[in-house]
Amino acid sequence: MGTFLKGVQFNFMCEDMITRSEIYLIVFAFWFFLSVASFIDFPAKESRFRKSAEKYIEQIEAFKEKHHRYPSSLSEVFKNYDESSPVFYDLKDSTHYIISFGRITGESKTYYSMCKEWE
Repeated sequence: MGTFLKGVQFNFMCEDMITRSEIYLIVFAFWFFLSVASFIDFPAKESRFRKSAEKYIEQIEAFKEKHHRYPSSLSEVFKNYDESSPVFYDLKDSTHYIISFGRITGESKTYYSMCKEWE
């Protein structure tokens, strides 16, 4: 009788097993869902990053008014500046700087202080 139950249990397990192609399909569907979800949310992220960048620009310009120069880094302007911020500052020379943030891999939105425009 024990052998009979083991055989029944084995047959039951084999019928419920997921095939390799089903696993690939599940993984692909999950990856596809994450990809689509990241593109759907991107306009909201871009808006948040741009608002942060606009605040940085205001503070950088206020720093220049006070000190008659642009800061060498954002940590001069913000005491608790987080280096892992998605917004980047690059002092090009004593007269202009660039603020940028990543949009999608390989693309960024950039503000040029020389012409005071986003590109």
